[in-house]
Amino acid sequence: MRAKSLLCAARRGDIGRTIRAEGRLFERKTDYSSGRQTIRTEDGTTRQTATMPMPIDLVIGFLGGLALGFAGLRSNFCVMGAISDIVLMRDWRRFRAWLLAIATALAGTEALFAAGAVELDAAAYSAPEFGWLAALVGGLCFGFGMTLAGGCGLRALVRLGAGSVKSLVVILAIAAFAYLATDGAGAPVRDWLTAAANPMAAMAMPDALGSQDVSAVLAEATGFSRGALRATLALGGSGILLILCFKDAKFRASRRDIAGGAILGLIVVLGWLASGSQMGEIEGHPDSLNFVSPLGDFLALALGKAPIAGFAHGAVPGVILGAFAAVAWPWRLRVELFAGGEDFVHHALGGALMGLGGALALGCTIGQGVTGVSTLALGSLVVWSGIVAGAILALRYLEARANA
Repeated sequence: MRAKSLLCAARRGDIGRTIRAEGRLFERKTDYSSGRQTIRTEDGTTRQTATMPMPIDLVIGFLGGLALGFAGLRSNFCVMGAISDIVLMRDWRRFRAWLLAIATALAGTEALFAAGAVELDAAAYSAPEFGWLAALVGGLCFGFGMTLAGGCGLRALVRLGAGSVKSLVVILAIAAFAYLATDGAGAPVRDWLTAAANPMAAMAMPDALGSQDVSAVLAEATGFSRGALRATLALGGSGILLILCFKDAKFRASRRDIAGGAILGLIVVLGWLASGSQMGEIEGHPDSLNFVSPLGDFLALALGKAPIAGFAHGAVPGVILGAFAAVAWPWRLRVELFAGGEDFVHHALGGALMGLGGALALGCTIGQGVTGVSTLALGSLVVWSGIVAGAILALRYLEARANA
């Protein structure tokens, strides 16, 4: 019971990193002003480490964010735009770029896992609490919100770097409502939704599995080797997605879409490598790209709290500066303002829905849609489907309003 409470608290951001090593759970908090870490074990024993340098994954995340921001702006990568291209114009190129990112992340993450470079079962996406209702509701909210706001969290950061005042409002709304849903008034609702529909708990599967990884579930059900199943699913899924991408002549001819998707997927792999190989006596709680939780953490930091900083936190300012570099050379910075009151409401409401949805779903189009899917977590697949469905619903809603 103690182990479960620690893990749940870590997932909603109440405590520091909760990590598993040698069969035991540890809670690790870091004071980045002094560089010291306090480690508490399940039996209540605490100790403080010596002063440590800035986490390497934070630095690598910033560098990865620079590359992603530059590539994201130059390639016009946008998941919301990809879905609207399909619904409105039957153009699948940008959606295939998203699939290419997933394929790249799947193959690369499996290679790291097979080499022992990252412990994916320690990632929040793979936690045994499979709260499908929270994942579905969160995905629907996020998909609807990103359509109202004209793009997801990544796209908002890229547009901010390019001079968009609209995106600043979106980012502030995401941060505020992500914080409310994890540390504020919305936290009990989030916890209830997560626990309300957890079939793995009903079947007493968490004790047997310790993970919601599809390969772990199938291994438990069939008796086959989990490692073989995981390799088959990850590499087979990656191969199928690559075929779906490159069978299309228009996509093969679109170098910017290929570059945008491939770079995103590789940066997700880089994030797993950086966070999974943290120096110290205890392995860290690995994570890669995700933009909702870090934005909420930045607000918590502004309010005087000290959230954990990692790869994704470094990527946030990196993306903004990378996008700025893309418009600064040659100079193409353009200040984007609201067209009117309704435009402001749509962007603010869209950001709020993304913050709430991302907190419920534990991620966004990138955090769950690429990073989470690369772990083969059941919840990530539910969130991915919910985001797509929510975006389609929002597009139909906006279309109906325009034709009314």
